[in-house]
Amino acid sequence: MTIMLANEKESESLREELDHFGVAQTINESKMVFSKRGKYVELFLLSEHTSGLLKLIHAYPDYMGLKIGEIVKGKLRSSLEYGTILYQNATKNTVSLNDKQTQLFLYGRDIFKEGLPQGMSLGRKLVGDECGRFIGFGIFNGKNLANVIDKGAYLRKYK
Repeated sequence: MTIMLANEKESESLREELDHFGVAQTINESKMVFSKRGKYVELFLLSEHTSGLLKLIHAYPDYMGLKIGEIVKGKLRSSLEYGTILYQNATKNTVSLNDKQTQLFLYGRDIFKEGLPQGMSLGRKLVGDECGRFIGFGIFNGKNLANVIDKGAYLRKYK
C-alpha cells in the first residue's frame, strides 16, 4: 500500500468527473488530493493545512480526509460523501425527485421515465430530493433512472 499525492492520471479522472457534472474546478489537486494505492486506487480530499503538514513531516496515515472515491478502469467512481459536495455545486447532469420518487429511490428502486423531467439527457446523474439534498447516483437510460447507489444502501446492506 502506498499513499502519496495524486498523480496526473488520477487528477485527470477527477477533472473528468467535475466536468461531467459541471462543477467548477477550484480544487488544487497538487496540494489537496492524495491517493492510496493498494489492490485499487482510492482518492482522498484533504484541507490545504492538513496536506501541508503531512508533506512537511513525510507521514501518511492509512486513511485521511474525505474519501472522494475509487479509480475503476481509469474512471473515478465517486463516493456518496463526495457526491454530496458535487450535488451542491453541479450545473448539469442532476435530477430532482419528488417525495414519492425520493422514497422509492432511497429503497433502492429505479424511477420510471414518466415521472422524470422531459428531455433529460442519457447518462450518469446526481440525484437529489425537492429540498436540494443529495440522495444518490443514478444512470438514465432513456426508459428509467436506474439506481446505482443511494444513501439508503448502507442500511439495506447491514440489515
